[in-house]
Amino acid sequence: KAGSANIYAKATDGSGTIAVCRVTVIQYMTSIQMSAPATTLAVGNAMQIRATAVPADTSNKEVTYTSSDVSSVNASGSVRGLKPGTVTIQAKAKDGSGVVGSIRITVSYQYNKTTTMVGAKTVTYGTSWNDVLKVLPAKVTVADHYNKTAQATVKWTCASYKATTAGTYKATGIVTLPSGWTGKPATFTVNITVQAAPVISGGA
Repeated sequence: KAGSANIYAKATDGSGTIAVCRVTVIQYMTSIQMSAPATTLAVGNAMQIRATAVPADTSNKEVTYTSSDVSSVNASGSVRGLKPGTVTIQAKAKDGSGVVGSIRITVSYQYNKTTTMVGAKTVTYGTSWNDVLKVLPAKVTVADHYNKTAQATVKWTCASYKATTAGTYKATGIVTLPSGWTGKPATFTVNITVQAAPVISGGA
């Protein structure tokens, strides 16, 4: 096992001479176990990666961390997201064993808010739902916690809408985040008011 020991050699000629040789036994790493508090990371945020040397009595447990341009990692294993993508964080043993451990992290922009405001709409009597869609935004602006913005698509629905029945209808807008974004965006609810049918006066 790893450790140090003294080896003694005593002369048998009766002189009483003793020679001492100190030997150190080194236990190299056989593997590295990688762990993280999560497998996803928001751009701009950081989390701590842990590299555990195997076996536990490894003589030198130090490792060197490396990452791609999707994230950065410092000497202590703190990883910070830089841009969307999947990154493999590696830890290489410093004991000369050549052992490497790795863990994959997905980096993305984390949805925080929708900055586009959508107000109530009023349409004339007889306006079809397809024409209503023309006055509702097909895209809205979303932002993360660091005010990084992007355009997200919106799908509008209103099962109860009737073009020839005056009244107010609630349209629901479902937001789909762009590629590289994660989170649950807010859903829009917008009032669509259909005006009363025009009064047609008779002739004399």
